[in-house]
Amino acid sequence: MTTSVRTQILAFLEGFWELGCGSSSAAGASKPGSKDPEDHYVDLLEFKKLGIPSLDEYLSKVETPVNTVIELSNSINECIDDVRDAVAAVVGALRIELDISGAVSHDTFYLSVAKADGYVASKDELKELFSKDAVKAADDALASATKTFYNLKPSGLGAAGDALVGENTESVNKAIEGLKTALGDGYKVTVMASASLANSAAAVSARVMKPYFEAGAEDYSLKTASFSDILSSGESKAISSAQMGVAEATSSLAKAIKEAEGKGITVDCETKKKKILIKMEGGEGDEAAACKTAVKSALSSANSSIFKLFKACANAQGDVNLTRAIIVLVESLIDNIAKLATGEAKDAIKKAIKLKTDISLSEEGEFMFDFDIEINLPDFEGRQWTELLTAPAKCIYNTIMECKDKLVESFATFTEISEQLNAIIEGAPGKDELKTEMEEKFKNDSPMVLMKTMSKVTGNLSVASNSPKTLKVFISTGNRIYMDLDAGIKEVQKILEAV
Repeated sequence: MTTSVRTQILAFLEGFWELGCGSSSAAGASKPGSKDPEDHYVDLLEFKKLGIPSLDEYLSKVETPVNTVIELSNSINECIDDVRDAVAAVVGALRIELDISGAVSHDTFYLSVAKADGYVASKDELKELFSKDAVKAADDALASATKTFYNLKPSGLGAAGDALVGENTESVNKAIEGLKTALGDGYKVTVMASASLANSAAAVSARVMKPYFEAGAEDYSLKTASFSDILSSGESKAISSAQMGVAEATSSLAKAIKEAEGKGITVDCETKKKKILIKMEGGEGDEAAACKTAVKSALSSANSSIFKLFKACANAQGDVNLTRAIIVLVESLIDNIAKLATGEAKDAIKKAIKLKTDISLSEEGEFMFDFDIEINLPDFEGRQWTELLTAPAKCIYNTIMECKDKLVESFATFTEISEQLNAIIEGAPGKDELKTEMEEKFKNDSPMVLMKTMSKVTGNLSVASNSPKTLKVFISTGNRIYMDLDAGIKEVQKILEAV
């Protein structure tokens, strides 16, 4: 058995040497099935030490520059998320806010509203319905009762038709009954409950928020979204489903963290944009290692669920991306100029607006994006077009420019790192050198030690198989931004030509 295991490990390691240089075969590694295809966040690489000097040293050299590329890619995608948030705020969509300060896992509930005859009410029907004073008042009362109820950290919660079952549910059920009365006999309310796996354990909350612009403010503020905000959005079903997914995933994460801490592991959590980041220290033995693995798995599921909720909220009023950002920006400018223009100028606005743009992404990795607008109207001589933007439109413009600056800077850095990686790969240890070190390392090891080493090798193989994809994610991010910006400019040109 010892000989068989040793032979298998040696075969794994030789295959790893061939794979670790970033061969094209590695690019086909499978992706986690639960991850949304639009979620471009990539985890940092972490190779496990095998005690083979030349291989460990080589992987350590590879790890640093590749992780720098990952951080660049994640940073760019965070900027894109900022643009999506800004567009979502302007078009009346929703967003989420992550919080770990004092948040604990607890049971949650959700509502759905349908017509009494079973047909699904349209977004416009629900908007009109919830705009009525009586319905709005009932919705506000339910939101207040829900906040108080969640402060009690409910557990053992269930649902039966249009009511909750469990302790301390009287006030919430009364508010639900008030909403049903306000909606009238033509609509049916259904209640769903989601149980927590780790009640009162430290957790992460993901709240759905409603962006709004206060008069004179240059940026948007957030308030808790009401049930009507969610139900009357274009993605109400997706949001509700994602909310339940987040509740279940963050509850599982809270349970995994609680168990890890019970094994002497220190777990530090923080939130960054739309992600939960975790660092773990301490804990010895196989049980502690298993707990760390469970936390990482639960974290991956939680982040995937949170992204799906973020996506559903952002798209509550249609897809939001860089293309739409450009369109909303220019349409807002046209509308504002129309309000400010006088006399005959009102009829010549679109003809008087000229886009001056230059966008390119070279094979050498140079990205350029210049975006300017020329306005040839008497009322606006000597004025910069950015002065004519409303606060919401200026918010979009600023985030687009920040994204552009980040991309230009990141591509320059990426080019430098690519050259470093090529030099590192050229200096990879030879097979003969590796084979000698491997035979020396494993000649006296027991089967158990060999099996543990094999587990590390398998983990490293998984990491290595994702290394080439890391570089591809960066390139695809740049291409995606280029295509979105280009599509937005072309759409705006069509708008300006349609006079």
